[in-house]
Amino acid sequence: MSTRRTLVLASLASQAVLANQVLAQSAPKRAGDEDLANLAHRLMVLEDVRAIEQLKYRYAAYCDNHYDPEGIASLFTEDGRWVVDGEGGSMTGHEEIKAHFQALSKKIPWAIHFVTGPRVEIAADGQKATGYFYLLCLGPVVK
Repeated sequence: MSTRRTLVLASLASQAVLANQVLAQSAPKRAGDEDLANLAHRLMVLEDVRAIEQLKYRYAAYCDNHYDPEGIASLFTEDGRWVVDGEGGSMTGHEEIKAHFQALSKKIPWAIHFVTGPRVEIAADGQKATGYFYLLCLGPVVK
């Protein structure tokens, strides 16, 4: 093989190596299993936080709809507890929750609930969460 042909082939080979290196550097990195698991966990936490926020907003909407007992009770599990200091108390289960809101709708004929500043903390095991919200509630109380 001539010297010229050898140099051309060597030059082409080095250009191919260089092109592969450039492509490798500019190509998006493939996430490893650990990265994907971390991303999936973070997404799940965000979805859980958003679902809890939406639950609170649905609760406020049911309250604004004449304290809809069926709607409010539907937000709780069968053995769920509704606990509020002040006007309220503690009710357990759908029937107690419905009875409370049926009575409350007679004392408060209408209301508007403004829920702001949600702060939801999901436990590390993902099995429990604690939510904090500010509530401004406007409406008359019939005595």
